This record gives sequence, C-alpha cells and structure tokens, in this order.
Amino acid sequence: MGITRRTFVKRSGQAAAGAGAVWLAGSTVGPAAQALAASRGSAGTAHITVTEATNASAALSPDGRTIAFDLLNLLWTVPAAGGEATRLTDIEQEATEPDFSPDGKRIVFVSYTDGNFHLWLMNTDGTGLRRLTTGTADHREPRFSPDGTRIACAVETGSRYAIHVLSPDTGKSEIWTRGTAQEAQPVWTPDGSAIAFTTGTGSAPRGIDLVDASSARRTLVTVSDGFVAGPSFSPDGSQLAYIHLTKAGTSLVVDGKVVSDEGEDVFPFPARWISDDELLHTADGKLRRRVIGGTTQDIEFSAGVTVSTVDERPSNRDFDSTAAQQVKGIVGPALSPDGNRVAFAALGDIWVMHRGAAPEAVVSDGHYNTAPAWSPDGRTLAYVSDRSGAVELWLYELGSGERRQLTGLGDADAPAWSPDGRSVAFVADGSTLTTVDVATGDVRKVAGPLNAPAGPASPPTASR
Repeated sequence: MGITRRTFVKRSGQAAAGAGAVWLAGSTVGPAAQALAASRGSAGTAHITVTEATNASAALSPDGRTIAFDLLNLLWTVPAAGGEATRLTDIEQEATEPDFSPDGKRIVFVSYTDGNFHLWLMNTDGTGLRRLTTGTADHREPRFSPDGTRIACAVETGSRYAIHVLSPDTGKSEIWTRGTAQEAQPVWTPDGSAIAFTTGTGSAPRGIDLVDASSARRTLVTVSDGFVAGPSFSPDGSQLAYIHLTKAGTSLVVDGKVVSDEGEDVFPFPARWISDDELLHTADGKLRRRVIGGTTQDIEFSAGVTVSTVDERPSNRDFDSTAAQQVKGIVGPALSPDGNRVAFAALGDIWVMHRGAAPEAVVSDGHYNTAPAWSPDGRTLAYVSDRSGAVELWLYELGSGERRQLTGLGDADAPAWSPDGRSVAFVADGSTLTTVDVATGDVRKVAGPLNAPAGPASPPTASR
C-alpha cells in the first residue's frame, strides 16, 4: 500500500512521545532513552538524559568535526567523535532537518512555529536566528549549494511539492521543477550545477531525477517496489546514496547496492558523505558511521532535557476480573436522521442504541470497526473497518444485516453521506477528500492532498 508525500512526511517526521506527553513534530525519544531513569529535580520537573532518537536527520559540518541533528523538536550539535550534545533551539521553534553552510558558520533548518513548515537560518552556536520563508506553502528539506549562495528545498504549492532554489540573502526564489509529480529531498551535485531529488506521480516517490538550471532533466534511479528517499552524492560526484523503503524494511543503497545490514532500521533521510568511501547516517536510533563494504561505528551522544511532570494517583485496575464492566471507550457517536437512534464505536464494534433501550452490537466480527455514519434514509451505516486487511469503507444494512465493502484504496476514513444517499465522502490516505458512488463503487478525488484535513460533514437535513 502506497502513501502520499504528505502522509509520508507526517508519519516520518511527527510523533507524540517523551516524558511530559510533549507533542513532537520532529524526532522522538527511542526505546533505550525511555528506559533511562529520570532524576527528580524541583517539584513539577524531571531531568532526563536521552541517548537515542527516532526518525532523526543529521548533517556533518564541512570540517568533519561536528554533527547537527534533530531530537525532541530541538536542534543539537555533538562532536563527530560523540559526547554530550549542545542544544541550539527552543521547543517553540519545533526545528528539524538541519544543514550546514559550506563555510561551516551557519545552519539552515525547518521550523513549524505557525502551522506551516518554513526555513530558518542561524549561526552554528544558535545565535543570529533569522526566518527565510513565509506564507501558507510548506518549505522543507533545505540544502545549501556548494558555494553557499543558494538553498534548494521542497515547496508545496497547489497540492504538489516541487524543487525551488532561493537566495538566503535576497529571499528571491526560483522553481526548478514543474509538472504533476511530487518532488522532494533535493541535493546538489558537488559542482553546484544540478540538483537530484526524489520524484513520483503516484502515491510514493519511486525515482530519483537530476535537473539543472536550464530545466534539462534525466532519471538516475527507478525502483519497482517500495519507494526511495534521501539522495546524496559522494564528494567526487561519482556515487549516489539513497534510502530504499519497502514492506520488508529500509536499506541504505549506494549505486544500486545495499550497504546497510540486514534488519537495520535505516531512517529515511540523506546520508552525509565523510569521504568517498564512508558515510554518516541515522539508523536504529543512532548516529552511525559506515565504511562502504567495511565496518560501522555508532556515535554515542547524550542530550539532557528538563520536562514538566504531573503527580498522578495510582489507579486500582482489576484486569483479571471476569465480571461485566462499564465500557468507557465510546467514540464517534452519530445520531440517526429520525433522532431516535445513536450509532457509535466501542470495543472495535459498531453499536446502535434506540432511545431508552440498551445498545446492540450490529457489527461485531473480531476486526477493528469505527466511524459510523447514517445514510439519509436511516437504513444503512457507512463505517471504517480493517476486515479486508486494509482500512476501507464498509456498508451495513440495518434491516437485512448485510455487510458490503465499499472502497478498495487501502486507507479510508471519516465517511459522510451525500444528501441524496448516492455517494459517500471520505478522507483517503489521510489527506485527500474523496467520494465513492454507493451503487457502482466509482471513486472520485475532490481535493487534496490537504494539510491535516478534518473529515467531511453531511449538510443538515430537515427533521423527519
């Protein structure tokens, strides 16, 4: 099952984790870090040392002495040999995806301070913070040109990511790629004459193309399964590294050959070349140096953070009881058109409750069922289920008890009926507003991909 560019960004770059239940738009605390003991400080705070990261991107300074990386929505630097990390940004900045300028004096990064991803610039010690981009269009994955005068990035306009090049001094921006494909994760060739980037016209980037300032373009890599991420050139320009993501896992690839270990969880961000035969990349929660065809070495780091804590009263939970207990996890209640019934999801089932009566599980098949929606005539429920092995829309006829799968896209959610009952609107792949014809199953895209859309809503109808 493929995913859209926006969904991939969300899943790889945002998570909720860490002490204090902090919302993280960048990397998260890894399993080993969660297991570390927290030493209580003053009332309401705890001091935690983090030694692993999930979905972290890292950059190597031009002199090879320093690594910048994102962790817990913060940017940090650590000596290339490892050690204690130095924090550069505040939590409000929600900073990710750092890249050093060629002179090693500045870092460009992505910030999510106002509901959109934008580029910011700062000195390598965290001072001199300056915003580079504004507006409603997302700007991501910045990379300095070899001469330091330009920054390539992926910009979302019109539901499509394209490669732009901007001047950090003047703010002037130029579009380098046009068309319908989703294009992202740019990287300059060592001579600064062209940019490689991931591209795909379907639901996932399956290729890496190269484009120059004249728009001359050619394909460097194409994969038949999974998708690709994070291209990067060796210092002499003769080798191309990238990440290959499949259902079986993720791999670091150089010129078509897998160089990572079997089972290694390689993160989908560009590897940084230390030399023509050694790379820095992130995997298994670690910053990792890898000699192609040779040894690997983890760069150990520690990052100290202070988080707010809440003293909770311990709950007495009787998990062994076989007695009936009140269900508290009721979600998605929907009132029938006649106002006499309520449908809702609980315990993975779809329930219907008549006014003044006990609820009845109408869909209870051992699968995950949720998000019921009434048809305008009150005879049918549309709902979400993973019964087929993927998350799809299903229909349940209340009179006959018949169930029917309505969609086959692999990721459907939040159904809402049209007033005439002929179609159902829903969110596909987490970002695209879509409709499906109830009689034929024909699917039509309405809008998107959108930035975190809410589910569609049926317009109000007159009381029956």
